[in-house]
Amino acid sequence: MREIYRTLRPNSHFIILDTNLNTTGVPFSTFQNGEPGKSYSYGEERVEKLNLDSQEKLILHDFNWPNRMYETNLKRAGFSEITVRYPKLEDFSAEQIQQIEQEYHYKSWLNEKTQAPFILYQAIKK
Repeated sequence: MREIYRTLRPNSHFIILDTNLNTTGVPFSTFQNGEPGKSYSYGEERVEKLNLDSQEKLILHDFNWPNRMYETNLKRAGFSEITVRYPKLEDFSAEQIQQIEQEYHYKSWLNEKTQAPFILYQAIKK
C-alpha cells in the first residue's frame, strides 16, 4: 500500500472496492461470496461464485480480510480522510437504477436491494 501511496500525487483519491464481509454467504444477482452461516478467520480462503450469462458459475478463490485490516493499512501508508461506505441498490434513485438496467441489460436483482454486497473505502493522499 505504501508503494501505491508514493506513486499518487498530493490530494489524490484512492478507492478500494471489496466484497462486504457482513454479507458473506448471501446470494446476490451476480455472485455469492462464501458459504451461508460460515465464519471465516483472518486470511482464510473463501470461495466466490460468480454467476455467468451461460448459467455456469465461475469459481474464484478469495481470502477473508477484515475491514479493520484495510483501514489500518491505509492509515499506515499515510492516507487520511478514510471513509467507508456500504452501497445498496436502494441508495440509488429510480432513474439511476433504470439507467444501469438499460446500459447493462439487467433487471434480476436479488438481495442487493437491501443489503450491501460490497464495501467501498475512499482515502486521500495528503
